[in-house]
Amino acid sequence: MAQSSEEIIEAHIKAIGGEQKWDSIQTIAIASTIHTKTSNLVCLKQVIKNNCIRNDIAISSKEADAKPAKKYYVLITPNGAWNYLPDNKANAVLPLDSLETITYLDELDYEDPFLHYTDKNRIITMQEIVYENNVSYNTFSIAYPSGKTEIIFLDSETNLMAKRIILGDPDVTIEYHDYEFLPQGILWPKFVTASYGTIVFDKIGINENMDMNIFKPSPIAHANKFNEVR
Repeated sequence: MAQSSEEIIEAHIKAIGGEQKWDSIQTIAIASTIHTKTSNLVCLKQVIKNNCIRNDIAISSKEADAKPAKKYYVLITPNGAWNYLPDNKANAVLPLDSLETITYLDELDYEDPFLHYTDKNRIITMQEIVYENNVSYNTFSIAYPSGKTEIIFLDSETNLMAKRIILGDPDVTIEYHDYEFLPQGILWPKFVTASYGTIVFDKIGINENMDMNIFKPSPIAHANKFNEVR
C-alpha cells in the first residue's frame, strides 16, 4: 500500500531523531567550512531557539598572495535584524528590511525543513517517486515564505534526506553524506556537496551557554573569534 505524504514525513522525522529530541535544543552553535574552487569560507552560526540568530562568515581566497579574510555577519533578534557585508563603504552595520529578514530566516534555519513546517508557514506538496542509480526517492516540493522553492529527495528505504534542489537561475543542488547521531540523539550529516563546493561540519555545540553580547549589532572588529570554536 502506498504511503501518504503525512506517513512519509512522520517516518522521516523519526529517522532523524524524532521531534522531541529536536525540540529539546535551546541553543546551537554550528562551525563549518565551505570549500569552493576559488575560496574557503569559515562559518559560525549561533542560535538561541525562537529568539536570536547570528551567522558569521570569513572569506579567504585560495590564491598564494591572497589578502586577509573578509568577514561579515547577519544578526536577527526580536529587536531587529542587521548585516555587515565585506567592502561596506560606510563600514557600518546596516538594518535589514522585512523581506531581507524573512529570506535570511529561511536560509539560516538549522532545523530539518520538515520539522514544524506548518508553524513556519511552509507549503509542502508530495511529488512523484523518482528512481536514480537503482534507488527510489519520495520527492516533495517546499515553498518558503521568502518565495524560495526547493525539491527534497527522501530515500524510500532510510527515509533520510539525500538531496535537495533549490530552484532558481541556475538551480542549486545539495547532497547529504555520512549521517551520524550527535550525543543529543539527533541525526546530522558529516558533510554536504553542493553545486558551488563542499560544506564540512567541523563542530556542533548544543545547549551550551552563549554570550548574549554577540546578539547585539557591533562593528565587525568585535565579531566572534572563529578560532575559539574550531
